[in-house]
Amino acid sequence: MKGFFKMRIGIIGAGNIAKIHAKTLSTIKEVELQGVYDINKDKGKLLVEKFGGDFYEQLENLLLDIEGVIIASPNYCHKDHILEAVHSNLHILCEKPMSTSVEEAKEIMDVINKSNKRIIMGFNYRYLYYVSKLKDLIDKKELGDIIRITLHFKKDSALRKNSFTWKDDVNSRLTSGAFGDLGVHLVDLIWYLTNNEIDHESIRVKMETNVTEKEKRRVFVDDHTEVYFSLENGAFANIVTSKVTSKERCGFFINILGSEKEVRYHSNEDNNTLIIKNGMEEERIDLSPPLLTDPINEFHGWSDSFRNELRDWLFPSSYPYMDTPTFEDGLRTQITLANVFQKAQASKRSLETITSR
Repeated sequence: MKGFFKMRIGIIGAGNIAKIHAKTLSTIKEVELQGVYDINKDKGKLLVEKFGGDFYEQLENLLLDIEGVIIASPNYCHKDHILEAVHSNLHILCEKPMSTSVEEAKEIMDVINKSNKRIIMGFNYRYLYYVSKLKDLIDKKELGDIIRITLHFKKDSALRKNSFTWKDDVNSRLTSGAFGDLGVHLVDLIWYLTNNEIDHESIRVKMETNVTEKEKRRVFVDDHTEVYFSLENGAFANIVTSKVTSKERCGFFINILGSEKEVRYHSNEDNNTLIIKNGMEEERIDLSPPLLTDPINEFHGWSDSFRNELRDWLFPSSYPYMDTPTFEDGLRTQITLANVFQKAQASKRSLETITSR
């Protein structure tokens, strides 16, 4: 339609997640990708060649030409990019994690609290179809009291990817690796689904780095982590994240045991079905067919979750029921990440002390 206004969106970063956002934006008719900024000019230019928009060599020029920005840069750049976007009075969607430390996250909070724009965290797993169904079941008390919640997210990326990147560096160890990259989603989901805080004193951690070297450089991040803890309501929780799982065992698994019913989803067993058990009875709920095609190594509705997240960010009236992920949620998960790594380091020091005697 002639004269139809489209909201102009920019992306900071041209990596894999930036590509997903660019592809997803192309499916939303009310917006357009104005441009991309990345310090790697070749990557940035390739992205706009494929999805449209212009490549900007200067970030400040991009920020002047847009109404909203997606921050998909490396974790250690998030703070600076968030502050620049706030200063430019833009709507912001920042990929997880919020920053590289709790201290940085708190600095960011002080600044964004003064903004009147829509600023959200990229916890797109809240928008998965089966997560929405789980949230509805829990809110309606159909499962009864929650006794235990289990979330496993297993990949093989540390076994497949041999190049050393910023994600393997010592400066990324608190927000990258298996737990910082994958686990941050699961921490957010536990709070989102149960509306209950984690009892940080109860946290117990097993953290491993199995792939210790890439391109003759030491890898500093974990590639397999198991975390056990209680919620403040007394429920038990377990998170397992891995990037060194054999291909046939990779996948996303969630199980919630309630006093009345139990519900589970496993992408490896039946990617399109949610199973509810009530004693000996079993109900199988077929999930809605996704609008977008999911990559072969992802699970049902993964691509759609980015689209739903973008629509909620830009057009909140489309999801009036949604508890949109905020930067407060980002800070909450940042604190949990820090506590998990502190517990892991404390356990390691304790073991070293015992073995040195």
